[in-house]
Amino acid sequence: MARIFITGSADGLGLMVGRYLADQSHKEAALAEFSRAVELKPDSAATHYNRGRVLGDLQRYAEARAELLKACQLGPDLADAFYQLGMIERQLLHDAEASVAFKRAVELNPQDANAQFLLGQSLLKLNKSAEAVPVLKKTIEIDPSFSQAYYALFRALAKTNPEESKAYQAKFEALQLQKGVVEHAQALSNFALAAAKSGDWNRAIAQLGEAIQVCGNCDLISVLHRNLGLIDCQAGRLDDGERELRIALRTLSNDPDVLRALQTIQDLRAKSARKTP
Repeated sequence: MARIFITGSADGLGLMVGRYLADQSHKEAALAEFSRAVELKPDSAATHYNRGRVLGDLQRYAEARAELLKACQLGPDLADAFYQLGMIERQLLHDAEASVAFKRAVELNPQDANAQFLLGQSLLKLNKSAEAVPVLKKTIEIDPSFSQAYYALFRALAKTNPEESKAYQAKFEALQLQKGVVEHAQALSNFALAAAKSGDWNRAIAQLGEAIQVCGNCDLISVLHRNLGLIDCQAGRLDDGERELRIALRTLSNDPDVLRALQTIQDLRAKSARKTP
């Protein structure tokens, strides 16, 4: 889950400018704006949170911690402030304090898989495996593809429950294998798109066909069929293109490129039929 610079009810120009600069990676300039915002509105949780975020990015962890503690005090229901405080406590090797911050973050936002995982990690570092295991299980309940949580679980359960540990290890290894498959298919797709850009249709079609075989039923499969269908159409292979596009349409039902291409195919066929005596 992405963490963002936030807006407070007492927002001002300095806070908006600071957020823009931070998003553009101008951290020192952003810090100056957020510092002015804190001076102008010292009772705003948002100003302290945003200043703490930037101080953390600049690895000024002690200062960041002070700002985030203030943000949490002023905004006791601000989940991101507690999450960010937990991250800073981790950097300072304050495992007990990190666990407290992450616990509050997940209380405020129970569906935050990252916060759940980091709470579990903090508890493991405190040798509280019995508390950590259900938290890590909650992580994969929220996000079944969270491979780090499976790894942490099979390590945590290795002595107390070897059979369950092996099951989590198998899932972790399967996810790692799947990740490799997706990366390979993505690389082939990128090569194919580059070939298509240069007008080498045969190579592009062959590489996308290989990517589809490598992918199997991976997360990229619909996109791969879409790209192959579009390139088939560009190469003048309308029948092949339509077949691939209709496969993609099963899951990409609102994809504008797919819908536009299928409509173009229908229009071309209708035009051709009108010309036929």
